[in-house]
Amino acid sequence: MSLRSEARVLDPGSDVRSGQDPAMAQQVRDEFARLRRALSALGDLATPVVTTSAASLTVEDQDGTYLVDATGGNRVVTLPTLNTGSPDSSVEAGRSYWVKKLDATANTVTVTPAAGETIDGAANYVLTAQWKFVQVRAGVSSGTTLAWFIVAAG
Repeated sequence: MSLRSEARVLDPGSDVRSGQDPAMAQQVRDEFARLRRALSALGDLATPVVTTSAASLTVEDQDGTYLVDATGGNRVVTLPTLNTGSPDSSVEAGRSYWVKKLDATANTVTVTPAAGETIDGAANYVLTAQWKFVQVRAGVSSGTTLAWFIVAAG
């Protein structure tokens, strides 16, 4: 069975919630989260593209590309927390995200990691011109410590 078909079988929105043992339901949710992280580590395979003009947003682990319109002011895109052992709210090594600035204004799009994390050792990465982009990938920086790395920019 492929990871994608396993993910469908273990969908936490299925009948597991109704009448099942709570411990078993949690086990299924944890397994589904593990499979989702494994799929997301594959990168941009079938990940949604999000177009936004929101002042700030937090990247969702199931999305892959963010097209940001900063016409109305500076924008902040916050990356998800890197894996600290939590099955639901962390990103595994290998996961990548793209962020691109769509507008021609002087407003900026700032890509920011979660508190205590860095992008190539810096506190953030700023897109200042139209069509500028960055691709960041979660990877091991030293030993077992995860960090965000810039793997493409333009």
